[in-house]
Amino acid sequence: MYSPKVTLTLERDFYVDDLLKSTNNKENAVLLCKDLRKILGRGGFRHTKWMSNGQEVVDSIPPEEQAKPSVTVNLEDGSEFERTPGLQWNIRDDNFFFEVHLKEKAPTRRGVLSVASSL
Repeated sequence: MYSPKVTLTLERDFYVDDLLKSTNNKENAVLLCKDLRKILGRGGFRHTKWMSNGQEVVDSIPPEEQAKPSVTVNLEDGSEFERTPGLQWNIRDDNFFFEVHLKEKAPTRRGVLSVASSL
């Protein structure tokens, strides 16, 4: 009934209730969103906060299911960043990155483990 791409996305690309997925082109993304919304709806789930760097993809999602912008703007180069689970997403360049803010800890085994686990 649904393509293997849809079922594999359900099995492998969700983390709790967050989905991060990349497609080859916008047309595939629109179809994948449509099919995911259908299959999730059959199970009684309504996935909200959809977001994409492609306007065509965003336009294919009903407004009430789209993510409300919570964009951070870098004033130096004008790039926009959106938070994703554990990462920052540069929407314009379509890159993921993370920032590390290490706190000074004592150079003990406990301090090293504390810093390592904070990453």
